[in-house]
Amino acid sequence: MFSSFNPFALFLVSEFLPNVPRALLVTKEVSKENAWYLREMAFAPLLKIHMLNLDQEMLTPDEIQFWKQQQMPLSVWTVNDPNKINGFLEQGISSVISDLDPALIATLVDKIA
Repeated sequence: MFSSFNPFALFLVSEFLPNVPRALLVTKEVSKENAWYLREMAFAPLLKIHMLNLDQEMLTPDEIQFWKQQQMPLSVWTVNDPNKINGFLEQGISSVISDLDPALIATLVDKIA
């Protein structure tokens, strides 16, 4: 999977490597590099992405439900609290990006499955 904050990079990947899955990384952090159109995912409908990788601070139960209704798989990043990981998985998040030991995360996934 190719994952990027840069929607233009994702567009180019879709043109040159259409069979490679693509995910848009998003954060609501306000900074010079993270313009409003990036924070608000303005280009997302044009990107033909396969997944959204959202900052954990963005994900509320309502936000998760909205993307489920859109049939858009979600990944959440960077979650290093096992309780939060468990909560996100229970709400139907597809994957978690974490600095924790993958074996620990696998035990959390196994409990949900």
